[in-house]
Amino acid sequence: MNDEKAPENGRRKKRPASKGPKKRVGGNHGNGKEFQPSTNSHDGQVFRRGPDDIPRGSITLIFRTVLLDKRQNIYDQLCELTSTPMGALAFCREADDRIEGKPTQRHEVGPVRQAIFAPAPDDGQPPPGRRARRPRSRPAPAASPC
Repeated sequence: MNDEKAPENGRRKKRPASKGPKKRVGGNHGNGKEFQPSTNSHDGQVFRRGPDDIPRGSITLIFRTVLLDKRQNIYDQLCELTSTPMGALAFCREADDRIEGKPTQRHEVGPVRQAIFAPAPDDGQPPPGRRARRPRSRPAPAASPC
């Protein structure tokens, strides 16, 4: 049955380039000697991995770690910067933008207004804001010479 589906020359279809290289599943794949079951070293010593010095999660975690490691140095440099009037002004400008935020237009949603259309009362007066219409005057008919 499977022979019917196989190509005549015995080759399989070529893997499309869009799928990338095929990932190998499980096993050691020839990368050194395998460990004995229930061990994680060749000499019997149990290896415990300690905490990560550099986080592997995201770039934000790496930046937070660097800031924590260098916070005293950063503080000392900011103190040195603010010792001059121009440095203090520059620091206040930058810190204000980040703490308070730059001014932005706030959009407030007001109450929904509803327009009601109704016929105007007919009291003979023109509506306010409009001029009264003058009746047209027609020229008198010319007399015929007959």
